[in-house]
Amino acid sequence: MKFLILAVLIVAIVWYFFRKKEIKTQDDKQTMIECKTCGIYVSLQECLAYQGQNYCSVECMQKGKK
Repeated sequence: MKFLILAVLIVAIVWYFFRKKEIKTQDDKQTMIECKTCGIYVSLQECLAYQGQNYCSVECMQKGKK
């Protein structure tokens, strides 16, 4: 009985360390865009686009228009 418990324990430990890990894909990462005015990086979903340029805020967009 002790041998069976030991064997199951060893198999469980080996399985835990050699199992396939989940591989994160590039899609999991957010695309970051640099603000044209101040240079800060914001996510693609949060940036403001105006005339082909990307900005982090309305203030930077107004500064960039000048």
